[in-house]
Amino acid sequence: MPVLIKRYQNRKLYNTQSKSYITLEELADLVREEQEIKVIDNKTGKDITAVTLSQIIFEVEKNHAGFLPIKLLISLVQSGGNKVEEIRRNIFEALSLFHHYDLEIERRINLLIDNGELSQEEGGLLLEKLLAASESLHHTREDVESKIFRYLWSRQVPTESDLQEIIRKVDHLSQRVDELNLDDPGQVGLEAPRS
Repeated sequence: MPVLIKRYQNRKLYNTQSKSYITLEELADLVREEQEIKVIDNKTGKDITAVTLSQIIFEVEKNHAGFLPIKLLISLVQSGGNKVEEIRRNIFEALSLFHHYDLEIERRINLLIDNGELSQEEGGLLLEKLLAASESLHHTREDVESKIFRYLWSRQVPTESDLQEIIRKVDHLSQRVDELNLDDPGQVGLEAPRS
C-alpha cells in the first residue's frame, strides 16, 4: 500500500503515515528507498503524484546542473509532455520485456536440470551464457534506439504527435476558410454559387 502524502494549499506536504510534514527532499528519499507513494491535493482529492515527482526532478536538476541532457529537456518542453509519455512507455516496455525473457530462460534451464537432462553445473554455465547474451542484446538495442533518437532529433524529424497537431491545425484553418467563404464569398475572391 502506498504512503499517502497530502499537499495543502500552502504547498506543504503531509505524510499521513508518519503524521508529520515532509519536504520534497525527504519525499525523494522515500522514492529512492523504493517506497510506493501517492500524493493527493488535499482540497480537490486529485492525484498529483506525477506533478510532485516532476518537482523533485526539477530540484535535482537545479541543484546538480547537468543531471539531464539539455537536448532532452528542450525536447520535453517542445513536445508539451507527449515525449515524457513516449519515453515512459518505451522504458517500461523494454524493462518488462527483457525481465520476462530472463525469467523464462531461467525457468526452462531449471526444468532441464529437474528432468535430469542437464547437471547443476551445466545448467549454471548455460544460464550464465544465455543471460550474458540477453544482456548484450539489451544494450545493443538501447544503443541502436539511442542513435535513432539522436539522428531524428538532429534532423528535427517530427513525431507522430507533431504531425497530428499539424493536421489538426490545417483542419481548423480549412474550416475557418469555409466559414469565411459562406459568410461573404465576394470578400475572399470567390464567386457565389449560381443557381
